[in-house]
Amino acid sequence: SLLSMVAITALATDSKTETSVARRGDYLISSATFRPLAERGSANAQYNLGLTYYEGRSVSKNYSQALAWFRKAAMQGDMVAQFNLGVMYEYNQGAPKNYAKASKWYQKAAAQDYVNAENNLGAMFRDGLGVRKNYNQAIAWYERAVAQGDAKAQYNLGVMYEKGWGVQQNYASAFALFRKSAAQGDAGGEFNLGVMYDRGLGVRQDYTQASVWYQKAATQDYAWAQSNLGLLYVSGHGVPKNYTQAMVWFRKASQQGDAVAQDSLGVGYYNGQGVPQDIIAAFALIKLAELKDRSYSSQLSTIRSAMTSTQIEAGLALALKMKRDGVLEALAENER
Repeated sequence: SLLSMVAITALATDSKTETSVARRGDYLISSATFRPLAERGSANAQYNLGLTYYEGRSVSKNYSQALAWFRKAAMQGDMVAQFNLGVMYEYNQGAPKNYAKASKWYQKAAAQDYVNAENNLGAMFRDGLGVRKNYNQAIAWYERAVAQGDAKAQYNLGVMYEKGWGVQQNYASAFALFRKSAAQGDAGGEFNLGVMYDRGLGVRQDYTQASVWYQKAATQDYAWAQSNLGLLYVSGHGVPKNYTQAMVWFRKASQQGDAVAQDSLGVGYYNGQGVPQDIIAAFALIKLAELKDRSYSSQLSTIRSAMTSTQIEAGLALALKMKRDGVLEALAENER
């Protein structure tokens, strides 16, 4: 009998933050130009010298030196340098990871209305990183960033409304914020807008619109969107039913480690839908999914019961190869 694919249409709720240091103006000039000015105390030159060390332009890349020069500029009130210090402390660049120090520098930059810092600080309060978890504070900082049109903050504030974190749950408000974020090309906003249309949250259910927004996010390599778009091609909701096209998207998301896609691609191989029937590939893919989510155990048991011990051994070996070398490379070798 055929296995069924498990549809997952949960919204993405991870915080969207800036994860790399900010650049401005004349940062392409060499370190030799900035060093004399930086040593004489110019905050702008100190920031730029820090950036040359961060990126390894005209000097060897050195995060410790970047941190030191950003700190000198930050101590003089340079808001971009303050933000960059926050990023480096949050992401263990040039100094051990330290959320408390990251939040401290984000707060200094955010107090000067630096939008990236406002959004990142909101995420720190939302998730309790370096500060006590406080949804009201998170919302306040997200709102300041949203007022400046920041797409990540629009996404983040939309999540707060969709979940009812610190505000009364309001799907219409969440939808409006995701739409603003998506209109700026933010993949998370595009995906969540697709989910809202898919499930009819804050808007009339519309599978065609769901497919449009999943497609936009999927072309940005957003794995959940690739999975959900594949599921629409399986069901024929909003797009013509097309198992071959579904498997194309499941393969892309599987390569990124998405369990839903790995399970769905495995089901495709088991049923012979959109790909040649291959019980060993099916077992390997669903085993990968089951390692992340035990809810796939029953499907794995169903497949196992139809396999010989030799096939099971081959399936486990293929799953290990997928985990080590990537799904696509392992499948290509298996199909040769």
